[in-house]
Amino acid sequence: MRRQLFLGLAVEGNTDMRFLESVVRRSFERIVFDECNQEVDIEIFQLNVPKTGKSFPEFVAAAAKIGLEKYGILTLVIHTDSDKDSLEERLKDKFEPAYRYLQTLSDNNYCKVITPVIPMRMVEAWMMADIQLLLDEIGTSMTATQLGIKRSPESIADPKSTIINAISIAQENLPKKRRTLSINDLYEIIGGKIDLKSLDKLSSYCAFKEFIHNSLMALHYLD
Repeated sequence: MRRQLFLGLAVEGNTDMRFLESVVRRSFERIVFDECNQEVDIEIFQLNVPKTGKSFPEFVAAAAKIGLEKYGILTLVIHTDSDKDSLEERLKDKFEPAYRYLQTLSDNNYCKVITPVIPMRMVEAWMMADIQLLLDEIGTSMTATQLGIKRSPESIADPKSTIINAISIAQENLPKKRRTLSINDLYEIIGGKIDLKSLDKLSSYCAFKEFIHNSLMALHYLD
């Protein structure tokens, strides 16, 4: 008998959603396909929860409530970039208080299984995991080095600015009327196309896979 797995996804910004929706869904599908002894249909729902005026625990709780009430989600995938923090610091400062706050709320009204997704620095670092895909979508024959991408994605302090600068360099020799590409055009395309194996080399993505495992075990999809 086929089982269903409903995921709720709440993120920091609209562009994050456009990149992460496909990556999150396919990451769950990958692990379920490889390791689950049952057939599982996975569906993901965007949870557009306003953050203004909310602490992080309140934001998580609001998403957990909406996700359960509207869609019957079984796990809430919560995104926050690490910015200047380490993964451990992000978990301690943000997710542990959110976990504790959720435990004070009703099991009937709130999804209590949380799956953190915490890209190192920011989500744009994950966009650079497959550098050839990024170059192809920018539409350039220049090398990553020529575009100013000289280090591994998670070691770059500002991945978003790095991509914006790479687009600018690639378009310098184009006529002005053809300089139409912006980073906003890339999020959904790269999120849908990126090979998950290219993300495996990033420590923050490997941590995300471990969080997926933990959630699937808590929900008894994995032993």
